[in-house]
Amino acid sequence: MLRIMVADSDVRVRNALQWLLAQEPAQMRVELSADLEALVARMPSLAPDVLMLDWDLPGRASVALLFALTSLAKKPRVIVLSSDMDVANTALALGCDAFVYKGDPPEILRAALRTVVVAADAVVI
Repeated sequence: MLRIMVADSDVRVRNALQWLLAQEPAQMRVELSADLEALVARMPSLAPDVLMLDWDLPGRASVALLFALTSLAKKPRVIVLSSDMDVANTALALGCDAFVYKGDPPEILRAALRTVVVAADAVVI
């Protein structure tokens, strides 16, 4: 079972991503987080394979969060989500595995998810 954590400050984005992931054929456990506090609290118990991270997640700069993730014994693959295309190069340079613009069609997110899942040797979706 693929474990995914969706961390986004916008409830509409979280719900849309949860719905989109429910349409995938692979079995997934999806956890939602609205802020850094909830994300940190759920990370150890879920040990996600993939983290979908809002670049503007309240509570901590995403730059610092990407660095903190490198200290985990099992670092999740990270897909950074943002409504600002200008952060794509920065996020990728800082170690995220994929960047998805929030205005992109769902197929782009699905492709990014498949790419990071295959790279993580997790379940193929």
